[in-house]
Amino acid sequence: MRSRSNGKKDRKSIVLPAAIGILASIAAAFFFFYWSVHDQEWSRRSMAAEAVTSATYMTVVERVETFVGDKTYSIVFGKDGEGKDAIAWFDPEEDTVHLEYVTNGITEDEARQKVKSAHPESEILRATPGVWDGVYLWEVFYRLDGEDGSHYYYDYYRFSDGEKIDTWRLVRIK
Repeated sequence: MRSRSNGKKDRKSIVLPAAIGILASIAAAFFFFYWSVHDQEWSRRSMAAEAVTSATYMTVVERVETFVGDKTYSIVFGKDGEGKDAIAWFDPEEDTVHLEYVTNGITEDEARQKVKSAHPESEILRATPGVWDGVYLWEVFYRLDGEDGSHYYYDYYRFSDGEKIDTWRLVRIK
């Protein structure tokens, strides 16, 4: 006949491994889901970095962002072999790359400052290089708070000289 303490030990020896197995299964499912969601984006960024480094003087890739306009571009930030900062616009549909040295245009900080000069109370949420009608530019996304609530805007500035191209105000959904 079994004593009570042995029965408790038998339950623990079953429950603990089962709980660990369930937690491991949940963790594996979460990892697989996360990987499957991000795999396409990671592949796109890797492809952009490879295309830019093989087609231009950029040898070091620091980061890759996405710009979505008329087309989707991968924006690659990096340096050439001499350490000069550069930005490349990669069009995966056309398999084309356009590279500009940062010194050939306005910087991200200058694009942000243009919005701040016009709207000191704005909260700048993001600034990204992009392309619009064949023009290389900076897209600055920001929020302005007013009496009737917050409004979101995109300002577009030509990369080469900082000239303002346009402002888009997002429609507020109530």
